[in-house]
Amino acid sequence: MTTKTFNPYAGAYLTAGSFVELHRRNAQLITACGAEKLRVTEQLPRYTGLLDQLSLRLNMARGFAETPEVKRLDQERDATQKFIYFSIIYASELPRTSSLYAAANELRVVTTPYKSIAHHELTRQTTETAGFVRDLKAHPEALAALGLTATVGELEQINNALAEEMGMRELTIGDRSTQRGDASTDSLRKQVTALLEEMALRINAAAVYLTDDAAIPKLISDLNGVADHYRQIAGQKSGTQGTEGTENPGTTTEPGTTDPGTTTDPTTPGGGTTTDPTTPGGGGSDSGGGSSDSGGGSSDPNPDAGDGME
Repeated sequence: MTTKTFNPYAGAYLTAGSFVELHRRNAQLITACGAEKLRVTEQLPRYTGLLDQLSLRLNMARGFAETPEVKRLDQERDATQKFIYFSIIYASELPRTSSLYAAANELRVVTTPYKSIAHHELTRQTTETAGFVRDLKAHPEALAALGLTATVGELEQINNALAEEMGMRELTIGDRSTQRGDASTDSLRKQVTALLEEMALRINAAAVYLTDDAAIPKLISDLNGVADHYRQIAGQKSGTQGTEGTENPGTTTEPGTTDPGTTTDPTTPGGGTTTDPTTPGGGGSDSGGGSSDSGGGSSDPNPDAGDGME
């Protein structure tokens, strides 16, 4: 009887977030099966520890809030900004005979580009809020007509306080980096990959020698399923798909298809088909484009929405 083998996928073409998710799932499956019988009691803790470091660096790069004061100021800023925005939108929809109509529509043109900045990452939102305030203050008469001069000044103060607090947050991050080490993301990913390959050899050896343990073939099947899932994701995002068990790109037909111009979407229940723009006749835009590891600013989740902020 042929023994199943674990053919690991390290995820070289995955973004930082997907890379961590892939290896977290591997770690969960291996832990559930039993590190001792797989002889990975030394490797598995190091593997999960490296993933913790990667997660920390990813959160730092995304600019996640980590202090209560940052969260409080961010919420206060969002509420004040939305109040200003909706006040202008409401007044702009009054009858043309209203004394507020002209001023409101003058400001509405200014506010339109800023309709969804509350959804953006903190650092980007802080910069954009400063622009929002600057553009509004360029129309002092219109602001005064709507009674928003003081509120815009308040928003500016909150935004400045938040920028200062985020500077303190960066000091906190610096302290944490000193405590946890400052290995680069690339270095951490290489270490994770090396440990996965080492554990794969040990898992495959256990499958050969522990033939009576049904949990090991199931583990291998589950691990290979996870690997195939993330291979498909990487293939969709890069327009290429590595050959089985390697990180080398190649022009191959995606699993579950006979036409290289269509792929099965592994992220959609039931697996819908999407057109691959990287193949001849593929056409269309790639909605699964890879995101930056730094995660600096997220895209507007609803760029074509109406004038109202979400």
